[in-house]
Amino acid sequence: MPLGYSVTEIVLLYLFVVLSFVSACWLARVPRNAGIGIALGVVLGISTLTATSALVGFLHNVLPFGQVDFWFANLLSGIFG
Repeated sequence: MPLGYSVTEIVLLYLFVVLSFVSACWLARVPRNAGIGIALGVVLGISTLTATSALVGFLHNVLPFGQVDFWFANLLSGIFG
């Protein structure tokens, strides 16, 4: 893994990035004025990206992501193996 990140951590980051992009695109389409919609979408996208990356950083200090990866590997080997 790049820079010592676990698979679980990378999956959480990608999931939160997609979630923030979807919510920002949805909010950008809601207002009648295009400029306001774009501004609201940008603000929501940046704030959710910041909040979710801070959440994953906090979870990195609380949860043993390497152990979670090991649990997932054992679970998947039991299902597919």
